[in-house]
Amino acid sequence: MTQKGVRILFHGEGDSIRGTGHLVRALGMASDLSRVAPQGWRVEVWTNNQVLADRIAKDWSDLSIPLAPHYELKSISDQLWTEGQKSRFIESVCAVPRALATEILISDNKYTFTEADIEKLYSRFQCLLFVDNISALSLELDGVLFPNDYAHFESKTTPVLTGPSWHWMNPSLDFLRQMPIQNYDFSIFMGGADPTNLTAVALEDVFVKKRNARVLILTGPAFRHSQQILEKVANYPEMKIDLMPSSGFFLKNLCQAETCLVAFGLSSIELEQVGKKVVLYAHHEEHLGDAQRYLLAQPRPSILRDQWLQGGDPKASPRQPRPPVGQMLFEFLEQKT
Repeated sequence: MTQKGVRILFHGEGDSIRGTGHLVRALGMASDLSRVAPQGWRVEVWTNNQVLADRIAKDWSDLSIPLAPHYELKSISDQLWTEGQKSRFIESVCAVPRALATEILISDNKYTFTEADIEKLYSRFQCLLFVDNISALSLELDGVLFPNDYAHFESKTTPVLTGPSWHWMNPSLDFLRQMPIQNYDFSIFMGGADPTNLTAVALEDVFVKKRNARVLILTGPAFRHSQQILEKVANYPEMKIDLMPSSGFFLKNLCQAETCLVAFGLSSIELEQVGKKVVLYAHHEEHLGDAQRYLLAQPRPSILRDQWLQGGDPKASPRQPRPPVGQMLFEFLEQKT
């Protein structure tokens, strides 16, 4: 028998293929919602990679950031957003035992769902909210959330949640109250996985721009190119290069540099938010298109890699507060329950 109350299952996947952003965002949104959710609301995170979730949770717990418990969807294999994996995801999440009267699924994914898929999910959950999934705009859901301030999507079938108030950022940002001493000319971070080894590309770019540069390279928890980077570092004896793994407070490390070379995404936006100069890199054409849309949506101080190599200079902007996405999400879900 289920108990009265509201249970929210956040779903995010992370590995060397997908990167870590979806999982980080699921954990972070769960954390933000946990801070404002009333008694009787139970917030959880479900993922294909519990080891990675544990590492992120440990990093954040060191900063006293409250986290919801997280669990593993064991049947999800290490593949990109394939039809086979989508089917395994639906089967796995629908098999999660019921616990409370009202159960909500908030899934951060890139799967392409059909109406039949959604019907299966609604047979298990009272409310469905997808995050950062453009294909979901044609479906009938409780909502599709684009946690940024540059998406301009509309849907005739489902509410679209986006804009400055929904622009979610890492909770560790709250602990970066004072800029660290600038010990480096450049810092490099290309995401939790860096699937295309943009780290090596950025290091080559720095050598072209400033051969005696001081450089900090951060690698994410799913980074697979360490040996290649060590070999490349040996080719640049003129530069002072420090290589270290990222942690829950890695933004503070990146801020030790005058200019940050970062793959476009959450980390680049957060660095811009705290007033750093940022050069944006892209893993592929779709990723580059996202970065271009971001820069075109409103005036930004950051620039693209090609602009930087052609002599452009990123600017710094005044620090901005972190948007209250947890409170916004609670108010939205409260209406659904």
